[in-house]
Amino acid sequence: MRCYLTSMLMLFPLSACVSYSTMQSAETLSPGQTSAYMAISGQSLVATKDTPIAETSSVGANGIIFYEFGGRLGVTEDADIGAKIILEPGPPSYTADAKFQILKSSTFALSSGIGISYLGLSVPLEDQNTNLALIDLNIPVYMTYHAFKNMDLGFTPRSIFRTTADGGTYSMFGGSLGAYFGGKTRLAIEASAFQHLQTKVIVRQATMGLIVSYPQGKQTNKREKRS
Repeated sequence: MRCYLTSMLMLFPLSACVSYSTMQSAETLSPGQTSAYMAISGQSLVATKDTPIAETSSVGANGIIFYEFGGRLGVTEDADIGAKIILEPGPPSYTADAKFQILKSSTFALSSGIGISYLGLSVPLEDQNTNLALIDLNIPVYMTYHAFKNMDLGFTPRSIFRTTADGGTYSMFGGSLGAYFGGKTRLAIEASAFQHLQTKVIVRQATMGLIVSYPQGKQTNKREKRS
């Protein structure tokens, strides 16, 4: 048991189930407009022989399935805010973020933002509880190409700065590719990959979900007005 928990402590800063999906385009919502989504995601780790934790032979096959629920609210013409919760077999994680419009046309949109994620977990180790909580600071850049009337393609590179309860600090960099189909109700499919810069471990995630916006048409009308 102690060996299992020690391995868990080594892997936690990498495999902790904070979602790397975006489930949004680069366009900010209009003031008062809302959107909500639900999705299912799968996440796994890939380690090389040079990775310090590669001796834990299950790293390459380590995977987990979890569910995501989130929403967004348009605040101004060029800013919206959002939040999501990740439900898995362990404790849930939470994310809040803000997004700011930089550029928008009939075919392309660009925005950036900032987000904070939190996951708390306490496990018994050597007759005492060990706090495994972590906080992520996310700095994304959202890019969306309006390929067709009811199809958008997205790319979101992102830097992640992670702090753990024991004072550890980690950096990750990667991105998400997405395809979004539909109008008011959209099917979203995303693939994400992030590398832990200290250990070179790669976290992979695939996400599929539905995004529903209300009122209908406001975001489309804003796109046409600015094109």
